[in-house]
Amino acid sequence: MRLFQIAAAAVVFICTVVPASAEQISRCVLEVYSATFLDEPCNFSSGRDGSFTMGVGNTEKEVSLYFVYLTVDEDDPNAGFAYWNGFPPENRAHDQLGALKREGACWVNEFVRICAYR
Repeated sequence: MRLFQIAAAAVVFICTVVPASAEQISRCVLEVYSATFLDEPCNFSSGRDGSFTMGVGNTEKEVSLYFVYLTVDEDDPNAGFAYWNGFPPENRAHDQLGALKREGACWVNEFVRICAYR
């Protein structure tokens, strides 16, 4: 439980304190347990360390139905931990997607694939 609290605090910190690059539109893919929840253009914003938000926007019109927050491990830039807004979709990213490894434009684990293409 303590690890979950630390990870959640890190996500909030990265997404609210670390300056992000200019928001851009990317082709976003989110697959969880082989089901595709996002495969379309969406907002993508990354921080200096590679952590990012996908599908998050400043207005309701900009927000995708599903969205993701991924925080890159400070000791390993090819490792990260992600959350999404779950199924059915909610208004906050509270469901863990777990630890992921970077593979090109994607972050993956046994059950999840998160990709952002320019």
